[in-house]
Amino acid sequence: MSPCCSALVLCACLGLGMPAIASARIVRIEIEHRDPAFGGASFGDVGVYELLRGHAYGELDPADPHNQVIVDLTLAPRNARGLVEYRTDIQILRPADPARGNGRVLFELNNRGDMRAFSELNGSTSRMLDVPDGAGLSFTMRQGYVIVDAGWDATVTGANLFTIQVPTARNSDGSPIVGVSLQEFVVDTPDVKSGALTYRAATLDKGKAKLTMRALYSDAPQELGTDRWEYVDDKTIGLLPRGTAFTEGSLYEFTYLATDPLVVGIGFAAVRDLGTHLRQPSVIGRPAERIYTFGMSQPIRFGHDFLKLGFNQGEDGRQVFDGMLNWIGGASGGFFN
Repeated sequence: MSPCCSALVLCACLGLGMPAIASARIVRIEIEHRDPAFGGASFGDVGVYELLRGHAYGELDPADPHNQVIVDLTLAPRNARGLVEYRTDIQILRPADPARGNGRVLFELNNRGDMRAFSELNGSTSRMLDVPDGAGLSFTMRQGYVIVDAGWDATVTGANLFTIQVPTARNSDGSPIVGVSLQEFVVDTPDVKSGALTYRAATLDKGKAKLTMRALYSDAPQELGTDRWEYVDDKTIGLLPRGTAFTEGSLYEFTYLATDPLVVGIGFAAVRDLGTHLRQPSVIGRPAERIYTFGMSQPIRFGHDFLKLGFNQGEDGRQVFDGMLNWIGGASGGFFN
């Protein structure tokens, strides 16, 4: 997609007399691409859709009670106002004439940055939203829904994925944080020959790390000696002799000294504050009357923690999401904070 013009910047509240959110808010949204959706196809009384992509910028006050559950937020760098900043990718599919929509938003909690809502809700076999085939059966468009995607998982990297940039926590004196980290590898395919670490190893001294494996979660972990594994680099491990594949159907756990932790719990606040922002006159063209989330698999565990940790309440005390549509998800939470 090519941008139709220079970036469109929308500041929070847009000077419309709305009460400002002092501690946690979306301070601006930059729309960098604005294009007709689905090749200009029209959907009944709703008409044509347009596709907006860009970034949302937010700020958080570590002292605010709504944010204090976020691990290491107090150790994140702050701007001149004493607030912690983040940036997230956003995508908005909306009726070109917002007045013809139904006032409802489907906020997709995407899976590792990958959009799944269209294939599941619209039966679409194409991930391209600017071509007619991308509409599939057009279930959500014919009803006038706005569909919003945003990055929430700070560990996601790669092209065409929804990402979020969050700060790295540091000690109060500015030095790097070093601590014990646990990395799990569930090996369910053959020929897996390396394991990627979420956080960089603070040292490559194998004596300060431990690798275990077991076939069943209920089994006692069996330690693999340091002669059976190696650091390929400070973010990757592998088995020895080099090129040995991990055993399919096994669970490996690697405990090591890691450094430079990301404040990943900001992902919860980003979803909360973007949802709150959509209740105002905003980039979707009108205030959202109802907002529902949709998720498949991993994001449902994120949604469970989102509720448990209190993020479905905005700083104004109002509920953020009106409902959560959970699709083939587990019953547990995850390592999202």
